[in-house]
Amino acid sequence: MCFILHKGRSGIKPETVQIALVQAVTNAKVSLATLRRRIEERPPRRYKRAILDALGLVGDGVQSALEHRYVLDVEAAHGLPTGNRQGRVVVDGRTLFEDVDYSSHGVPLIVRLDGARYHSRRSVQFRDRRRDNAAELLDRPRLVYGWEEVTQTPCAVFGEVRSVLVREGWSDASYPCSAECGRAWKVCA
Repeated sequence: MCFILHKGRSGIKPETVQIALVQAVTNAKVSLATLRRRIEERPPRRYKRAILDALGLVGDGVQSALEHRYVLDVEAAHGLPTGNRQGRVVVDGRTLFEDVDYSSHGVPLIVRLDGARYHSRRSVQFRDRRRDNAAELLDRPRLVYGWEEVTQTPCAVFGEVRSVLVREGWSDASYPCSAECGRAWKVCA
């Protein structure tokens, strides 16, 4: 991480730097406060904007590369509202966390982002099914996406999320991110 913050390397995409920073905070347990302090003490020569943006996302609850891509490629790219991150929910007496919750926008939609590395374990799959059932019993719509959908077809993900948000009462302020997205968007509208 110090290499990225202080020396950088040409040819690395800013998104790669952001994902490395998100993973450093969530996986390696590097404190967000420590990273902010280091950046103040010795500002990075490269990728300063990308690093500061990533720190903001982590501060808002983004905890994985998949969540990072969802925020940028689905929400921000299409004008969707920013959901609350890592909202607590109690299921079967256990406190769990929802990746994205749009309740603060008047819509009870939950979006779960399931990375293959963690969500492929049987115990986690069981827990996720219990969480889905609990959401259904509370009349809360939910959508579930993995790496493939978010990274390969973010416009389709946008269309589905937008459809549920609008159906549940959100005043649509979204927009297509490109001409190709616009064609798909009109089909979903």
